Amino acid sequence: MDIYDGMEEAFSNDKLLVFSASNEGQIVSSLNLYLPLLFKDKTPDNLLNVTAVLNSKDNSFHLTRNSDGSISGDFINAPFTNLAKYCEENTIAAPGWEIKSSDSTNKNGFIDISGTSMAAPFVSGGAALVQQAFPYLDSKQIADVLLSTANNKINLEHQFAVTLRIDSGSDDETGAKSQKRISDANSGENSYSVNVFYFDNRVRNDDEIVDDIKAYAGSIAIDGDEYSLTNASNLEILAKVGRIKAFYNVPLQEFIGQGILDVGKAVRSWCFKC
Repeated sequence: MDIYDGMEEAFSNDKLLVFSASNEGQIVSSLNLYLPLLFKDKTPDNLLNVTAVLNSKDNSFHLTRNSDGSISGDFINAPFTNLAKYCEENTIAAPGWEIKSSDSTNKNGFIDISGTSMAAPFVSGGAALVQQAFPYLDSKQIADVLLSTANNKINLEHQFAVTLRIDSGSDDETGAKSQKRISDANSGENSYSVNVFYFDNRVRNDDEIVDDIKAYAGSIAIDGDEYSLTNASNLEILAKVGRIKAFYNVPLQEFIGQGILDVGKAVRSWCFKC
């Protein structure tokens, strides 16, 4: 049985499948690319697409839950995450930036890893807890609980988001890793671009767009040998070859779908005594 047969069997047997959106910084999730190939007649509704948002670490601001239940922070998205265009209704977001993961090769036993593959397990774990709390729910209902209780009360200091987009590539690196060579934008086998998404309709000039990119890169410490987005000469190269794109009136839903995972609210959603 290949992976596609396995997915088809899982769908047909009422299993909830959780997909990471992938790490190419594209507007659409990789989920959009292969679902039509798998299910030509009807796309099943017992699936979730997961994008990666920033998270608080080492007292950095990024995203913080407030006492009133809302979420506030400086920026919303991890730089590599694919977005939720065309599948917003079945998309949920979870932390995917520098997640502590087990690593047998590290003397401390753990390593920080970023990616939508780090975000998806949060959602899978949340789904398992919902199933434990409500064992009579089917897979679509479990997905609906997670989606309907996701937190979309978000207040951001900066009304824009930035992604590093991989346009093509032939190496074996993950998207989150290979984007480190952004300074080589005009050479090599991979093509890199910077997308800036503004949540309002005010058109920015080139200098404002570059300043916003620098602010984002500086906030999440992607600089120097890694991404070099605060380096003016690198941004000048990107602009010269047309690899900085600005988009306006972009809804926040394109980044988080129905909202950011809230497991506590999900497992209490049908508990009238909680």
